[in-house]
This record gives sequence, structure tokens and C-alpha cells, in this order.
Amino acid sequence: MPGANKNNLKSLCILPGVTAILGSVQPAVADVITTSTIYNSVSIYDTQSGPSLVADSTIGFNGARTTTSSIEQFDSLGGTRILEGVELVINNYQEVAVRAYAEATCNNRSSSGYTCNLSSSPLNVLFLAQLDFGSTTEDLFSIDASRSLSGSCEFTETCTVEESDGGLGLDLPSTWSGTITDSALLAKFIGTGTYDFQSSLFTSGGISASSSGVEDVTITDLEGSLYAHWYSETTVNYTFSTVDVPEPMTWLLFASGLTGFGMSRRKKK
Repeated sequence: MPGANKNNLKSLCILPGVTAILGSVQPAVADVITTSTIYNSVSIYDTQSGPSLVADSTIGFNGARTTTSSIEQFDSLGGTRILEGVELVINNYQEVAVRAYAEATCNNRSSSGYTCNLSSSPLNVLFLAQLDFGSTTEDLFSIDASRSLSGSCEFTETCTVEESDGGLGLDLPSTWSGTITDSALLAKFIGTGTYDFQSSLFTSGGISASSSGVEDVTITDLEGSLYAHWYSETTVNYTFSTVDVPEPMTWLLFASGLTGFGMSRRKKK
């Protein structure tokens, strides 16, 4: 059967082209790109003082400070690289201190038993890490450090009360890491521009001083301060997969194989 042999040969002629195109599309292979380390440093020193010659005085804190560093987006290279996950690793270094100070004077020096009292509502320093994509902001973590101070002194002429603390009950992790896999959020990381890493510090709370014997005692000096410094080192790991794109010659072989297959079908008819 010579005709059948010819058809078989023509069918075999298309196999190299078909095999080439099938063999060139490789399964996706996971890979990782790590950005350069991003350094961020933010400090806040919120100091307040109250009015003099007032028997009862209060001061409050309401400070804010933010620093920003840019991070390069993930380049998909025209869609040939597929972003599958973003891991952020943040190493934290911090220093926090609070101080409350009050001085009182007794105008009636022959009297005794007067007291100057110093107290505070919770004194807070909030640490907030965020990613800013321009139109939206995503929180990474926030930690609120809080501490209350109190003290008193008795005097016949002057007395000073001072309380301070260097810890604030702070629990900022030395290293924080998180991985993002949500497709809607991953889309914000893709592009050829940049997005911002933000580290922010916020202060809140208040300090009050009061005294007994209001007619004879005045608070001549009331001061308080909240200080915090936060230094961080951040790296971003982009996990992605790549699908190989067929070479032009491979497409040519595939096209010629399909042409030969079509011709063989027509001759059969």
C-alpha cells in the first residue's frame, strides 16, 4: 500500500515541529529576588511644660514623626515572570525614655505638711510600620508602649518630684517578618516604579501636678518629655515563577508542521 506509506511519512514530517513547540514550554520554576537593604531611622522628642504660678497644672503629649524610604517594585518583564509571594523582613532597634518633673514652692514658710503630687495618665509611644503604594496604605505592624508615672514630696519651702522610666513596657520585636500571597495585594508590588516603607512614632498621654494648701502653694515648674528612637533594616524577597517563551525558530517549525498536516488531510480527501 504505497499511498498509506506516503501519508505516514507526511505525518512523521510534522512531528519535529510539534515536538519542538511542546518541548520548549517548560514548567514554571520558582525563583527569588532580594532587594537591597532599606535603612530607616525615626526619632521623636516630645517635651512639654506647664504654666508657672498655678496651683494645679496639666500638660499633654500629641506628637507625630514619620520617615520614608523607597523600595523598587517587582518587574514582571512583560508578564514572563509571575509574582507568587512577597516576604518582608524587618530588623528593629529602639530606645525609649519618659520623664516627668515638677517643682513646687510654699509661700507660707512657717507652715509644714504641704504636699506636691505628680501623676500621669498612661504615657504612650506608638510604633507603626506601613507600606505606602500612593493610593492605598497597608499596615505591617503597630506596637503601643505605655507606662504611668507618679510621685509626691512634702515640704515647708520647696520640693521637687521627678519620675522617669527607660522601658515603657516596650515589646518591639528585634526581627519581624511577614509573607504576602493575596493576589489583589501582590498586584500593588508589580511595576517598574517604587513604593514606600514608612516608620512612624506617635506620642500621647498627659502629666498633672497638684498641691495641698492652694492658698500657700504654687506649682512653679512642671515639665515632661517622651523620647523614642526607632532604627530599622528592611529587606524584601520577591518569590516568582518564570515560564519559558518559545524561540522564533520553534514557532516556525510548529507552523510548518501544521501546514504539512493540513496538506496531508486535503490529499486524503
